[in-house]
Amino acid sequence: MTPLQLEEFPLALLTSTCPACLSRLHYASGGGPLRSMNITAEAGRLPTSGSMFVLLSLAYLARRLAKPDRFLDFSLREVAGAMNQKECGSLYKRLRSSVRPWRDTLYTFEGPCLSTGCAYRSSFRILETCAELPDGRWRLQWSDSAWLALCDGAWSGLEAKTSAKLGSLSLRLYCFINAQVRTGADSLALPAKELAFERLGVFRSVPARKYLGMIRDACVALEEAGVLRPGMSKLDKQASEWTWTWKR
Repeated sequence: MTPLQLEEFPLALLTSTCPACLSRLHYASGGGPLRSMNITAEAGRLPTSGSMFVLLSLAYLARRLAKPDRFLDFSLREVAGAMNQKECGSLYKRLRSSVRPWRDTLYTFEGPCLSTGCAYRSSFRILETCAELPDGRWRLQWSDSAWLALCDGAWSGLEAKTSAKLGSLSLRLYCFINAQVRTGADSLALPAKELAFERLGVFRSVPARKYLGMIRDACVALEEAGVLRPGMSKLDKQASEWTWTWKR
């Protein structure tokens, strides 16, 4: 089974403005190796960016276990602690509305594997099951693809309570950088346009002045969160083209 690169999710599609009635999205990259994904909500609605923060907190709880397992039993208090939020009714409602879309959404991904460059096609869910238990706790089962990715280090190095403070673009940039770390890269240089449109999912109608500012702001946010050291990620203009560079 090809390891799922969770960092490759086009998180820009999972926005808080996603219409509740929308049940299918298609994403295709351009300007490089073609990567495409169909996201289909088979019941209910698609996940949103807020759902992503909940998913990161659950991944964080799973990694903290002494004996990690495909099944995760957790309480609302544990999720609240991971996200650095108060245990309250609104968080309970958010948990219920966030977890189920990860169970009910099917991803079909086609393109070169991030780590090997080999072409592959994969259909997967994030969660196989998710249910409330009689004692008020919850139990979920990670899918095989998601579990292997977590064991391989997906989303490691960023606590959920830190991610909850980041904006959506900052989180996407973190996930992209973390994917490079996992594949053993020591540095990376990309045209700023490719980073914005193909890796971070910025809308192609956004002008250069604006997406350059968005990338700068995302780098600053990650530095302030302690995720990046100053100077690790920056923008430089070479000739007439802006280039984004990252070094360990």
